[in-house]
Amino acid sequence: MNMLRKLGPESGWKRALLVMLLTAAGLISPGATAQQATTRLVARSLRSGLIPLIDQTKTTGMVFFPGTMVGAILGGATPLEAVRLQLILLWTLMGAASISALIATGFAQGRFFTPAHQLAEPPAP
Repeated sequence: MNMLRKLGPESGWKRALLVMLLTAAGLISPGATAQQATTRLVARSLRSGLIPLIDQTKTTGMVFFPGTMVGAILGGATPLEAVRLQLILLWTLMGAASISALIATGFAQGRFFTPAHQLAEPPAP
């Protein structure tokens, strides 16, 4: 916990990363594997990373009108068809962001641990 005091209040992301690593280390020490120790941390990170895209999808049509929808309406489509087109586009973007976030965290998750499920030493800057 002395490391947390040294960081200071201005380094929020460093503090959060250190707390996550200490949590993972606390779960590994009694015998959990690296994946078991980081499952909740990865899930929280994925949820946090997708919040802006989910919020954008929730407000489409109420707060702002995206270009695809406006272009479809100006092109002669009915408003219902334009909304369907925009929702398909937003859901596709959300799916692509979710899949890429899963792949990235899956690759990154293994880099923090040794084959013996111990925390790896960080590389030199």
